[in-house]
Amino acid sequence: MIAEPGIIIGAGIAGVATSIAFALKGQRVQVFEARDELIQTDHLLWIAPNGLAALERLGVLDEVLKAATPQELMGFATADLRPVMTLSGAALALKLNQPIVAVRRRDLMDILLRRLYQLGGKIHFGHEVTHISDDLGIVTVSFANGLRARAPFVIGADGIGSRVRGFVDGDARVRYQGLRTWLGYSDVPDAQRYIGKTFELWGDATRFVLTSLDGKRIYWSALERFPRYESPLEQDVNLVIERLRRDFDRYHSDVKEALREADASSLKLCNFGVVEQLSRNHHGRLLLIGDASHGMPPNMGQGASLAIEDAMWVAALVNESPDLSTAWTRFENARRARVKEMTRLANVMNTVFQPESRLAGRIRDVVAKLIPDRLTTQRMIQLYTQSLPE
Repeated sequence: MIAEPGIIIGAGIAGVATSIAFALKGQRVQVFEARDELIQTDHLLWIAPNGLAALERLGVLDEVLKAATPQELMGFATADLRPVMTLSGAALALKLNQPIVAVRRRDLMDILLRRLYQLGGKIHFGHEVTHISDDLGIVTVSFANGLRARAPFVIGADGIGSRVRGFVDGDARVRYQGLRTWLGYSDVPDAQRYIGKTFELWGDATRFVLTSLDGKRIYWSALERFPRYESPLEQDVNLVIERLRRDFDRYHSDVKEALREADASSLKLCNFGVVEQLSRNHHGRLLLIGDASHGMPPNMGQGASLAIEDAMWVAALVNESPDLSTAWTRFENARRARVKEMTRLANVMNTVFQPESRLAGRIRDVVAKLIPDRLTTQRMIQLYTQSLPE
């Protein structure tokens, strides 16, 4: 166990969950966040059974389940909503005690923050990292506001655009993968049909996701191939919605209605990127977790779940290990294979689920229909099964 409080950079899901995990081990950490306040959104996250198991260890599972909607099924279908492949939430729950759930990011973060504050934790807002030095057995973090903080270790939980990552491995980078998704929501009568059901519709070089938490609002995601990275700040949301209506005009009427009634203020652009050339997730007294370490496209819906798993592992290993070198090595050994497999599958889905040509799309539909749903469920059970440290 490290006697002095360490530093966590980033107050997203990974950072707050890690702070809670440390507090439950009787260790205090300092959390620093670059933004002046957390910007919460109503867009959805899907948390798989492995993520729910970790949330239970953090003492927030009951609250999360009250705020979330269990998914009766995760369905994959053609653009006109003809079923192709189905993952049963009931089958997952039978084997793993929990299904997949959908929850608003805002609600999940509110629950995590309440738990953190209940345990005496605190977040220091408005602290943007400018430099990190790791000398003489202590880490010094310099912030843009002039503050300097010292600690026995620093954990970078600052997302896929991580500033800390550059001090762990200067060669690491984020590569845009030529795909992006537009998140939004629409209040429509058809939302009633999607309570507890998530459907991903497959078109030609496009996909569209539909689900609902309450039967009043459809949450949707319009996925498209786009050759170059664009900043969300460059977008005129009204023009984007008009274009999406044209591009998804051949989709099922529920998709067209969702786009016709889209709430322009809800539109959010997310570019698909993956962390590459990161030779290690730790260096000296610095460690990366969550998207800062293994940012990947959201196809597996594992971003939040893997981050919360990371939180459990790092807190437990720092508490158990005699020194940081041992803790970091054990952490990497515990996480490497699992994260690599999830990243590989998420990247494969970019090609398999959203091929560039119409012919490849037709082949995708035919092949997917030949795969028994029980095999899909068995594979997901394997992926979601994960032992957590005590």
